[in-house]
Amino acid sequence: MMLAVSLAACGSGSPSASSSPSASSSSPACGITGRTLIGGGPASAVSYLANALVAVHQGDASGPVVATTRSDAKGYFKVNLAPGWYTVTIVNKGGGVSIPARVKVVEGRYAKAKPGLSVK
Repeated sequence: MMLAVSLAACGSGSPSASSSPSASSSSPACGITGRTLIGGGPASAVSYLANALVAVHQGDASGPVVATTRSDAKGYFKVNLAPGWYTVTIVNKGGGVSIPARVKVVEGRYAKAKPGLSVK
């Protein structure tokens, strides 16, 4: 099950929490979709990270967190956001280094991001 904090539809710019994506009929939906990755360890293989806590920062990774969500069992996630630049990170609560993904959201489209977690 994917839990998402959605922001208001494209063009409005002001956030509002919701349990389901929100969009008005006059503004097409936009935001970020992606898949969380984990790599490293003894096998040095890359795989998808299920149930990862994903944070979306406005601007770069030091910017404010404007949305959070969890990836599903196959690592997929989706967040509705207003147009702008964002950095997507995996919230790391146990070892490893988060590898951020910076994306630009444009009106009417979903940007694709693959944030990662590197483990030793």
